[in-house]
Amino acid sequence: MQSCASSYQAPDLAQRKRHHREVAIIPFEVKYTGAIAAEDLASEGQELGYQAQQLCYTQFTQSADKYSVNFQDVTRTNELLAEAGLSYQDLFRLSKYELADILRVDAIIVGNITREQPAGSDIMVDLNIYDGVDSSLMWKLEKSLSGASAATAEAITDALFERIPREFPYISVQP
Repeated sequence: MQSCASSYQAPDLAQRKRHHREVAIIPFEVKYTGAIAAEDLASEGQELGYQAQQLCYTQFTQSADKYSVNFQDVTRTNELLAEAGLSYQDLFRLSKYELADILRVDAIIVGNITREQPAGSDIMVDLNIYDGVDSSLMWKLEKSLSGASAATAEAITDALFERIPREFPYISVQP
């Protein structure tokens, strides 16, 4: 599997993150490019989005002591979204402020997966952190993947987490 990556950090990230205690990870948004109609892949994309959400949460919580924030359990996240009457598609229409308010968290982690279809092996994935106060993008990691092994949620999140230990803004500073 080949990959390349880039990242962004807001100039005021250190100031903003100082007030964050709890962060929620919403299901990843999955988009397809190519000749196949998006409707034909909607359920597959939604399933991949929830799988990536769960795997991302699992990766973060396996090393929870390394982070300066708590990650809201994704079961709780998804329960609160359902209680608010939000469908998977609704998540991507709301502001990050609105989502943070519904989820009662300080920031939102949003992942996006764009897959080439049909039968393409190129994938672009990004992980973004938005401030729950004003929906500002605080941090972003983008990674492009290619190869047949990039087709699963596990491969996608594993590729993202190769860089997370070095660049994730909520890593606690060790004395």
